[in-house]
Amino acid sequence: MNNYNIYSIFILSMLIVLIITVEIIRKRRIDFLFIFNLSYVLFFAIIPIIIILFPDLLYYGIPANWAYHFNVYRDNMVVASIYAFLFYLFFIIIFTLISKKRFVAKSTEKKASMVNQDVLFLFGIAFLIFGIISFFLYSTSMGGPISTIVNAQLKRSGVYEATGVFTFFKHFMKSVYFGLFVFYTTNPNKKNI
Repeated sequence: MNNYNIYSIFILSMLIVLIITVEIIRKRRIDFLFIFNLSYVLFFAIIPIIIILFPDLLYYGIPANWAYHFNVYRDNMVVASIYAFLFYLFFIIIFTLISKKRFVAKSTEKKASMVNQDVLFLFGIAFLIFGIISFFLYSTSMGGPISTIVNAQLKRSGVYEATGVFTFFKHFMKSVYFGLFVFYTTNPNKKNI
């Protein structure tokens, strides 16, 4: 086990401790954040730690192209771990701010959801920019954006394999969908919903 694997396990362990701390501090037990925390700790902390600790288990019962992807991710696990930790930290801060704003709105008997449309619109822009940047980072591992689009069918069929440090960013291109959803559901001309 090299130093990068130890760093990754440490960062992922910090993520697990952060999620457990958030769940202990919270008053509610089963709600959206509980389900999100449970799935996030499973997919972005426990499974990567298992991949790092037991790499030989990956090759039993999975297709060759999936085993190749796991190898690529294992090589870049420190970057992926930092990225997963920072995304969760960002998510929990935003979730806490929105929850406090809703609590203040309910306790002062104003509208139940005093979420500023402009702030939501800015989050939509942030998700859109994040997704586009992820696409361009991922496309560097395939020879650029045009090569990525041209070879998309080969990539989906498993013939063409992308390698590089930024291969992990292909999972975050889907944040464009969140940005478009926010654009569809908000009206920046209205101040409150």
